[in-house]
Formats: sequence, C-alpha cells, structure tokens
Amino acid sequence: MVEDFKPRKKIKSKKKTWGYVNSLLRLSIWLSIVISLVLVSICAIAYISTSKVFLVKSIRIEGASHVKRDQVISMLDLDKGDNIFSWNMELAKDRLESYPWIKSVSISRRFIPASVTVRIKEYKPEACAIIDGKRYLVSKEGKVFALAPKSFTGLTIEGINNLPVESRASFLKTLANSVQIIEKHGYTVKTVDLGPGMRTTISLEGKISLVLWDGIDISKIKRAFVVMKRLRAREGVSMDLGFDNKIVLRSSSKGA
Repeated sequence: MVEDFKPRKKIKSKKKTWGYVNSLLRLSIWLSIVISLVLVSICAIAYISTSKVFLVKSIRIEGASHVKRDQVISMLDLDKGDNIFSWNMELAKDRLESYPWIKSVSISRRFIPASVTVRIKEYKPEACAIIDGKRYLVSKEGKVFALAPKSFTGLTIEGINNLPVESRASFLKTLANSVQIIEKHGYTVKTVDLGPGMRTTISLEGKISLVLWDGIDISKIKRAFVVMKRLRAREGVSMDLGFDNKIVLRSSSKGA
C-alpha cells in the first residue's frame, strides 16, 4: 500500500511540444514575409528613384498668354529629366496661383510616360484703376491683380482712394457689371471718376456722362438708357441719376 503513493516522474505532453514548435514556425513564416516585403519596398523605391522610365519627358502648358513659359517652369520647379515622383505638385500649384495674372490653375501628371500638363486661366483686364498714384489692372470680377502696362488704353477708373480698402472690390465688381450693360446699348465707357461721398461720374463716348450718388445703382443706369432712347440724347448731355423718381438732364458744358 505504501508503494502506491510514491512520487512519479512527470512526462511532458507531446501535444504541448508540437504546439510550441508550430508557434515558432508560424512566427518564422510571418517574419520572413515582413522581411520580404521590406526588401521589395526598398528595391521598388530604388527603382523608381533611379529608373529613366519615371523621368519627365514633356511639360505642356495651356492657356498662358501673359505668363511666359519660362516663368511657369520656374514656378513649377520642374524640368525635363527630373524624377516625377520626387516632385511636389501641390506646392507647385500654390506657387502658380499666387502669380498676379493667374486666376486659377489645374495640373495633371502621367507616370508612364512621365509627363505634366498645366492648364492656366488668366484674369482678363477690363479696366485700369489709379490707386495711390499707380495704375492697376482690374478684372470683370472687380479683382485688382497687377500693375497696368503703359500700353493699356482701356477704361480708366479714378478716385478709388476715396473708398475704404474693404469696399473697393465690391464697388469694382458692380462697376464692371454696369460697364457690360452700357456696352450692350452700344456705348463705350471712357472714364469713371469716383468723388467724395461716392459721387460717381461715368463718362461715355460722345461727351455723355452719367452721374450717380452714394454708389452705383444698376437699375438707375438701365432707366437712363430708356430715357436716352426716348429723347434721342445727343452729345454733351449729363444725366443726373441721383434721384429715385426722376432723371435730371444738363448740358455737360455747364457741369453736373
């Protein structure tokens, strides 16, 4: 009876041993896969950065007339033979959009063959505004975007300094819309003079002028052309549009 209670030696389970071996095998397989992926990535990066396949073959620029090609290339910071993957397209787009003449820009690229296409939309100058003694170009959106060249002979806007800076864009946009309406009636706007109190004098060809108070009111301008058509207004007429219910006609030689 005493011998039945003698301690016995523990024998390791074969199942546990094989489970441990299987775990090591799985770990080894996963490590091999990870190492292989890392090596493949390194090789791919090395290939992309050195292969001639990804060197830029062509750079196409569309829509640029006032912006020279050399200027666009400089702002792109890209040239033929550069690696297309090492080029930061978003930074290039930001640089182009900061150029005064450029209204908007889109850039597309292809990797094989490596090429870049730049599509530029420029501001169209509608007038020249004199601000602080300098001549600036103004777009139809009322955007003052660049210094005016001496060769510009279009509409001249004077007295912008009489407006607060924060009100200028809105005024210029409304003025641009007014000019379009006037031109649809067959008249050409020569100058616009903004005086104190937002007294605006729009001078047309034929020595005809429209005088508005407290800013530009497009509805009054439209009404003025209805009156001009009925009365067959001739040269040398100044139309005072400062009233809500009437238009006062004066001889421009006597002043408004």
